[in-house]
Amino acid sequence: MLNFKSLVLSASALLLLSGCANQNQQMQREAVMERNQAFSVDKVNFVDDMDVLVSDIKLFSENGFLKVMVEFMNADDGKKRDFVYQIEWYDANGQLKESTSWRPKSVIGNQKVKIMEAATMPSIVDYKLIISTKK
Repeated sequence: MLNFKSLVLSASALLLLSGCANQNQQMQREAVMERNQAFSVDKVNFVDDMDVLVSDIKLFSENGFLKVMVEFMNADDGKKRDFVYQIEWYDANGQLKESTSWRPKSVIGNQKVKIMEAATMPSIVDYKLIISTKK
């Protein structure tokens, strides 16, 4: 009988904790959505619906060349999302100097994936990320 009570208490605690995890996950998604709206103003352009979100962007310079690291997050719990992205690179005058080819990527439900891209000219000081649903 004691084992049955322990089992019931353990199951109850597990259910309670999983409910908290789902709530935290939802709060994280909402924070990421807000951040995406801020990103999309100047650095990120979403061509389609935001099924794939940008959860983080980091810029750094290595050997005089600008690099960008982007972390994508799936906005859906269950579905795998295919998408393509491209980076446009700009100089100090705001002139488009080059862009990457469209690069395919996938992220499964409730997961994140990171990419890193580097400019090929030292005169590049800025970027814009373009994301589209893979057709």
